[in-house]
Amino acid sequence: MLRSVLRFAKARGYIARVPEGLPRLKPIGQCILEIPTDEEVERILAAASGSQRLAFGLMAYAGLRPNEVRGLRRRDVRLRWEGE
Repeated sequence: MLRSVLRFAKARGYIARVPEGLPRLKPIGQCILEIPTDEEVERILAAASGSQRLAFGLMAYAGLRPNEVRGLRRRDVRLRWEGE
């Protein structure tokens, strides 16, 4: 994103030139996701603390991404506990 802003600023004349020596971008390519097995998920949940267990459970069973879990608020979720 920074590169885009710098190119825009150069094109509009806000800066004389784009700075040199910026870090290289990661190459774009396909990434194969490794989905954990049910046994791996169970081991992760068993080793996690309470809040971590809840977050990992939401990611594993509800398909949420880490940023989506962090963005949740209490009012967004109604959990049913065993016995309800």
